[in-house]
Amino acid sequence: MELSYLLDLICAFSLGMWIMHKIICYRIRKTLEEAGVIFTEENSVEVIKVEKYFIENIDGLLYLYEHKTNNFIGQGNTVEELAGIAKNKSKVAGVTYKEEVLWFVDGEVKNSI
Repeated sequence: MELSYLLDLICAFSLGMWIMHKIICYRIRKTLEEAGVIFTEENSVEVIKVEKYFIENIDGLLYLYEHKTNNFIGQGNTVEELAGIAKNKSKVAGVTYKEEVLWFVDGEVKNSI
């Protein structure tokens, strides 16, 4: 085998790897965009911190606590009131209440995001 054939094979292999890398990166990015990941022009991803809370119901009054530390956040009569209180602390929060997961997003209660 001559040296030129070997160099041709190496160049063809390298070109194929580069093209495949570009295709795979494009497919991954497209899948992430469909899943809701927002890319900025600098190709960075916006990261949203999600807090974890739980609600305790005592005699019809609802109490909101942080999940890990059990710190008291606020109280209210409805889940919507607690969402408004949690808005001051975090933009997005996952909340467990009556064996169900609710989401507080910008002071609104949602069943799913």
